[in-house]
Amino acid sequence: MIHPVFKESSTTTKVRVVFDASCKTSSGFSINNKQLVGPVVQEDLLSIVMRFRTHPIAIVADIEKIYRQIQLHPEDLVRGEGANYPAAVDVVKHDFYVDDLLSGASNVQSAIRRCKEVSAMLASAGFPLKKWASNFVEVLAEIPEEDLALSPLHDLQDEQSVYTLGLVWEPKSDMMRFKVQLPLPESVLTKRKVMSYFAQIFDPLGLVGPIITVAKLFMQRLWALKTDIGDSYEWDRPLPPHLQSEWKLFHGTLNAISVIRIPRFVSQAIIKSTVLNFFSDASEKAYGVCCYVRLESAEGIRVRLLTSKSKVAPLATRHSIAYLELCAAVLSVNLYEKVMNSLKVSCVSLIRQSFSIGFNRPHPVVRRSWQIVFPQFNPPPHPVLGDTFPETPTLQISSLEVSTQLISGI
Repeated sequence: MIHPVFKESSTTTKVRVVFDASCKTSSGFSINNKQLVGPVVQEDLLSIVMRFRTHPIAIVADIEKIYRQIQLHPEDLVRGEGANYPAAVDVVKHDFYVDDLLSGASNVQSAIRRCKEVSAMLASAGFPLKKWASNFVEVLAEIPEEDLALSPLHDLQDEQSVYTLGLVWEPKSDMMRFKVQLPLPESVLTKRKVMSYFAQIFDPLGLVGPIITVAKLFMQRLWALKTDIGDSYEWDRPLPPHLQSEWKLFHGTLNAISVIRIPRFVSQAIIKSTVLNFFSDASEKAYGVCCYVRLESAEGIRVRLLTSKSKVAPLATRHSIAYLELCAAVLSVNLYEKVMNSLKVSCVSLIRQSFSIGFNRPHPVVRRSWQIVFPQFNPPPHPVLGDTFPETPTLQISSLEVSTQLISGI
């Protein structure tokens, strides 16, 4: 099905053609029903946004009307034109999420070269780049005004921003914020309606994790709701009055997320050392991990939150705090590996971490050596340790090599 979509906030295309591949035809099937799910051929969103926060000079752009352009596999483009545009190869391979570019460089000269070569490479295949923006106006000096995302009269409009990959970025101040514009809640709330409100809060980096966790816990309670005869609540069945009141109270605070402003750049110009600190912890309701970047320079020490992850504790089986802390440690291991692979940093020093479980009757015994990354994992003395931990999490944590200092400042 083809239909128009009107977007007044767009700076380039107010009306665009949309192809609804989920729309079913008279046969009862849609294009999506008949297509095979292919492999993931691009970097995931979290990795791209995390790397975006590590560049002193940031660059964003957008491929013009990508779905109406020539069909060409990105790898074919890199193979065919990579030799002509060497500075663009890594950017095209790793810094695009569909048609959105989030990249950067360590200095103005490198940023200008990347812009030129990426633009030329994609233009050669029929993919013109538009909506360019940067926190350094010098980078955009040779880009035509009609291809810029913001007005060149930036000094008169300091609060100009670009919207990309679910985040709002203000290039002049180099700050990020969230776009949350929830309508007033319906007078009668259902699971479907609450889920639609929750889905509008997009936080890929976990920068407002505590707020998201509260919403997750509320949704978990909705999924556990039962009717008087023991059936699950239907999607469009009105929620109990006390839950409707609770959500409306929480809903009224969510638009305040829009006023939160977070520095995009997590590093500094000249640094002595960069350390990644991972902290994990758990409660009886949820557990999570935060990754902080700790920077030491001549100006002192600065700490910035890079990313975080959280999960709610399962309702079907009640676990002890010690068990959930182990789950948080596993989540921390996974996030550590994700951050290291995404930022592509090299290690100076390694600290060997180990975690093992011994099942000496009558109670399992925990032997641990958490030194830097998991300082808050404190299992209780073994006589009161009530859980027998599953083997899989311990294998994930066992023999983990954790980087505490990085060669290239991020």
